[in-house]
Amino acid sequence: MTVVPVIGLVPVLKAALNLKTLKLAGLSTLTDLNLNGVTRALFEENDSTLPLDRLQSFKIRHTQISATSLTPLLQKLPLLRRLDVSFIPLRTIFHQHGSLPYPPIEKLSLTSTPMPSQPLLQALSHLTHLRVLNLGALGASAKTVRGHSFGGASNTGRTITDELLYQVTDILADQCQQLESVSLAGNTLLGYSVRYFVDAVGWKLRILNLGGIPGLKSNYLSPLIQRETAGRPKLERLVLTNTKIDDEASIYIAACVHLTTLDLESTKLTGASFVSSSRARSESESRDSLSAEGVLDIIDACRKLESINLTSCRGIKVQERRRFFEVRRVDCAPYD
Repeated sequence: MTVVPVIGLVPVLKAALNLKTLKLAGLSTLTDLNLNGVTRALFEENDSTLPLDRLQSFKIRHTQISATSLTPLLQKLPLLRRLDVSFIPLRTIFHQHGSLPYPPIEKLSLTSTPMPSQPLLQALSHLTHLRVLNLGALGASAKTVRGHSFGGASNTGRTITDELLYQVTDILADQCQQLESVSLAGNTLLGYSVRYFVDAVGWKLRILNLGGIPGLKSNYLSPLIQRETAGRPKLERLVLTNTKIDDEASIYIAACVHLTTLDLESTKLTGASFVSSSRARSESESRDSLSAEGVLDIIDACRKLESINLTSCRGIKVQERRRFFEVRRVDCAPYD
């Protein structure tokens, strides 16, 4: 498709009346001008067909289009459920002032778009069917597939801040009851608001990506153990790469008993408690004797854990990493 003129897609799209998935990602020739031309040609007034009216998934990431051409097209997609507009210079989404209903979006990816706060908040407040939301590196400089920058600038006016995350959290907690996965990765200005997010939304999710947030501290995860009335966290995958969390975080992570995947690459966790925990196990068969800190305690508590990434955790020796799951296998063996 990359060698076909964009306007050449019109007859194909008109003929594919049952089309449910459309990917235009990485098309260097796709611009506002020719996308507007495609939209006009597809939806001519004298045409009785309804192209794309069954489309459910639309990926148009890594292109140079903006809301000027995208919004008119989105208004023609009543059944759209999955939309990926990552890495494009998009400053608004859907229609800001129109009365048309929003499509039943379940997955929205806005990674590395220069989306200002108000259009973002307005859109989220209408997307009550959301299950997956990707807001990674919001405002960071977008890159085309050829490596050219054209998206948002990495300045404070275009990067998600604590103040904005507070507002996003309130909307998600109130409006998006089906939410399962959120990525806030790479939002380098975030700090204390992450704790508020974890308390109101994060613990309910299956997947949470907080990687690449330098201001993330261990105590921001403390709401994970404060769920006495609402139940245990539902998290199955947790990403905390390149953050400032240390051994204090282990007790909070250990509360996520449904975890299958945990990514702790380049964090400050150490293996200090591994030695003491192993010694405690050799001295007593009681699991209550184990330390409440460290990686071993996470593995002990999270019995469904299948993958844990400890790459570049300098405080944990390679030999200790190899023994973590061996210790758990011993623990799982029946006692004599």
